[in-house]
Amino acid sequence: MVAGVVIVAAVFLLLPLFRTTAVRGVQTKNLSTAKQLATGCKVYASDHEGRFPIHLSELEPDYIPDVAAMQCAIVRDGKDTGEKVDWLYFGAGFSEGQSPSILIASPQMMRPKKPRDKNHGKRVYIEGDLTGQVGTEADYQILLVETVRQMKALDSARRSSNLPTPPAPAP
Repeated sequence: MVAGVVIVAAVFLLLPLFRTTAVRGVQTKNLSTAKQLATGCKVYASDHEGRFPIHLSELEPDYIPDVAAMQCAIVRDGKDTGEKVDWLYFGAGFSEGQSPSILIASPQMMRPKKPRDKNHGKRVYIEGDLTGQVGTEADYQILLVETVRQMKALDSARRSSNLPTPPAPAP
């Protein structure tokens, strides 16, 4: 009887540890996938006069065999939902020499079951220099503001010099 109570207590104590491990596993897999996509973008750029692709689908099949298979896994309430979504891609119009602060990012933060504070969520992102991390939402937002500023500056420079606007991605 006492042994049964001890086993049940141990299960309840270890359950959050297993959930945390599962979330970290999804984060690690997402980071690996994002790094593969970013590497594909860099190789694409080296073959296309330094320009990143307009859309990640342009990496297929020469740089990434199946881009659709490399979607981002979603974590909600501390669990892998099994849902897969497209990555946020910020490289369109940029080049290797002038890359955005964020190149690729997960579309939403991974939320644990019990938020500890306002920065509880984590997000996977690859920076323009191809360093990747699982960072806080606050850190991501700082880089996102800088990326948007860079996109606006690039658009303004393109308009003022009458450079051609990159074509819209195919549906």
